[in-house]
Amino acid sequence: MKFSDESSDIIWAEGVIAIIDFERGLKEWRRFIKPNGFLVVHDEISNINKKREMVSLCGYKLIDTFIIPKEVWWKEYYGPLEQNIKELRIQYRNDPTTLRMLDREQNEVEEFKKNPRYHGSVFFIMQKH
Repeated sequence: MKFSDESSDIIWAEGVIAIIDFERGLKEWRRFIKPNGFLVVHDEISNINKKREMVSLCGYKLIDTFIIPKEVWWKEYYGPLEQNIKELRIQYRNDPTTLRMLDREQNEVEEFKKNPRYHGSVFFIMQKH
């Protein structure tokens, strides 16, 4: 990244740390945060205890974590997504490529319905020390 060291009061990383790995993200982003600045990470819920331990090992104080409840995921994401898919199926009923893409999205909705606990996420609020 082309940011100066210790140039940010806060980094808010929502749903992106999985791309580079939780530990690597904590380590690499640390240099951009001012002393006593904050890092907020939204990540999948798997390995939550290991991730909590990783926070202090990477030079942060864990301020808090909070899990996004499955009801919120349904109300704010999967429910509206399913409704949009239904509407788009009508609009694109003659477009096989779009219908295949909508099938993939609907499969994700169905997976959530079957196993909502596997689709959880958590916010980690950390302070650099």
